[in-house]
Parts: sequence; C-alpha cells; structure tokens
Amino acid sequence: MQIDKILLSLELDGVLLSLTDAQLRSYLSKDVLPTHTLRSVFREFIDTKHGNTKRLYDETMRKITDDPLLDDITVTWLQRFYDSLDLAVNTKAIHMRNIRAVINFAIDREYTRNYPFRKFKILKEKTKHRDLSVEDLRRVRDYQGKWKPFSDCFILSFYLIGINLTDLLHAKKTSVKNGRLEYTRMKTGKHYSVKIEPEAQAIIDRYPDDELLVSFLRMYKNYDGFKRGINYALKMMRDDAGIICQDLTTYHARHTWASIAAGIDITRDIISEALGHEYGSRVTSVYVNFNLKKVDQANRKVLDYIR
Repeated sequence: MQIDKILLSLELDGVLLSLTDAQLRSYLSKDVLPTHTLRSVFREFIDTKHGNTKRLYDETMRKITDDPLLDDITVTWLQRFYDSLDLAVNTKAIHMRNIRAVINFAIDREYTRNYPFRKFKILKEKTKHRDLSVEDLRRVRDYQGKWKPFSDCFILSFYLIGINLTDLLHAKKTSVKNGRLEYTRMKTGKHYSVKIEPEAQAIIDRYPDDELLVSFLRMYKNYDGFKRGINYALKMMRDDAGIICQDLTTYHARHTWASIAAGIDITRDIISEALGHEYGSRVTSVYVNFNLKKVDQANRKVLDYIR
C-alpha cells in the first residue's frame, strides 16, 4: 500500500517516467523512504507561507521540471536550472534565492547536509531607481483624464506611506480605527498602523464601498486584473506636458515616499520604521508608540512638502 502511494505521488508530480531505475529503487527502498526530494520539501515549505510570498515560491516550484533528491542537487543542476529560465537576470535571481531558501529550510530540519549554493553565485543586475520627481508626482496627483481612478489609487498608496497594492485593495472599512488604517501586510505578515491624513481620507471618500476601504477592486473581476489595468494606465497617463512617466508602476509610490522623506532630512531610522524595515530592537511598547508618533510627523512633513 505504501509503495502504491509513492508511485501515485510520483505520477501526479509528473516525474515517474523521468526516474532512472536506481532512483525508483531509492524511492521504494525502506531504507531510503525518509529521503526528501526538492519538490516535496518545496511543498512543505510553501505551506508555511501566505499571500504573494506563497505564490512566488509556488511559481518557482512549477518551473522545476524534474525532482532530484536533496542529496543529489549539485552546482551543475543549479546551473542547468538557471540556464533553462528564459527570464531577466533579476527574475532568475528570485527563483534561485527561493530554491536556496528551501534548501536552507531542509538543512534546518536535518533532511540533508548538502548545500550546493556554496559554489554557486546568484547573479543580479542593479535595480533602476523607481521614484518620481516631486514635479511628476504632482502631475499624477493633479491628473484629470480617463485614468483618474488609477492615479487616485497610486496617490492614495503614496499618502499611506507606500502601502502595497494588494494590501490597499483588500483593506476593509473595519480596518480603520481611531483615524488609523490598521492592517497586516499579506507578503510579510507584519502589522502596520498608518494615520489617515485628510488628503488620503478625501480619496477614500471618493470611492466608497460597503465592505472595502475603497472600491477600486470592484472595477475588475479580481486583483490580478486590476493590477494589470493600473500598471497599464499609469504608463499611459498624460497631461499638457505629455506622458508623465513611461515606466510608472505602483511600486513607485513606496520608493517615491522614501526618496522625498530622505530629501527633506527625515532620519533613516524613521524612514525604516515607516516602511516596516527591521532595524535595531524594540524592547518596550513605549518605544513603539514613540516611533509611531515620529512616523506620523514624517508623513505629514512629506505630504506638506508636495502640496
């Protein structure tokens, strides 16, 4: 019965026919049954994740066409997988880092001692800065064309200290407490508390919804549809001076907030706190509350600066 389960699992994973006789014997041998494969550990690892992070790891697993035993993964295997990806360098790097994280996960659980990344370098290209000038940010804010809902969505993200698009679109009305948006970021599970300034509230009021904070998500069937729509619209927006920014995406809101904050001498620690980056240690709730006040003041300064 156990052998039947193993064979069925291998067939469902699409790897049964690709196994050599020796590999199949290894799977079926009682002495080797506890041995883990890359895909089996991927599945276990993915079950510990949620939201976009879970989807990213799942995407990497789907690109793995074979299913080597953890002990059999070599630098040669890593290089062959890397070369099989018809993607940009930095996108390839994401998949390789995902595999590395899964192997580290396996090592921590003593599934293997094999660490092939010791001799494999993950290449990456320098990321282009994704921030708008203050002038272009004002042009997006003041845009009045047919893409207005998308420009409002972008600016609302900026006003809320670069809140991630999926978190903004799925935020509930009940998430607002005492004038603050309280939410947990889907990607990281980290809690955020952002004061809703009058400028942000004006946009929220413009797009009312019975359940959601704003009704942007109702424009499309699902989140992915809206994401494609807004990233297309942002690139198409133009005013009397022409196209505002040909490569504008929702990511620019977060980067632009950080760049403006740095430009008006808000300290790096406060910027890190505002963006949810980890630094130092938090030892008391008093310290956390102190930082929230500083973040509120920083956001107010940024919004005042662009007016």
